Amino acid sequence: MVMEAVAVRRLTLSEFLARPETEPASELIDGEVVQKPVPRIEHNFPVGNLYLRLFAHPATSAGIALTEQGLPYPGSEMGNLRVPDLVFFAAGREIPDEGYPSEPPDLAVEVRSRGQTLRSLQQKLAFLRQAGTVCTLLVDPQRKSVEVDDGQHHFTVLAEDEVVLESLGGFAFKVIDLFRRPRPPR
Repeated sequence: MVMEAVAVRRLTLSEFLARPETEPASELIDGEVVQKPVPRIEHNFPVGNLYLRLFAHPATSAGIALTEQGLPYPGSEMGNLRVPDLVFFAAGREIPDEGYPSEPPDLAVEVRSRGQTLRSLQQKLAFLRQAGTVCTLLVDPQRKSVEVDDGQHHFTVLAEDEVVLESLGGFAFKVIDLFRRPRPPR
């Protein structure tokens, strides 16, 4: 039996942006459309908890946190539009009231969903850092851990420990708290 290779049509960033939005979100990765997995509860708890903590912490409370925000990167040959689970822009950063930000966020977060490989998420976050994102977090609900890359250091923090992000003015959280039912911090 002879198998034929099926050519996948690659899209430019402008072609991708002209398409209707999808649920769950789709990303453009080097011209290829890739749909993100449908989030489960264990995925949403860390996103919700980080979102709430960013607004409650004195170092980050004046910034802007956004979930599932598209970030266009027109610089590559085909263009890219990445959609991290959570992004944060520090106070004083200008972002538009609609559309897409023109600058990279200060923080980008990916939460590993079932079926996603650590390697694919690490590559996505590396792309975002190379494009100017200062700090990235890779949250793994299965391992109850957070991989941190702040541009100077790369390390993994386990459930019983605390993450402190000096690049965000000392924003801190306990890893185990990310996996609990979201409630505003006290």
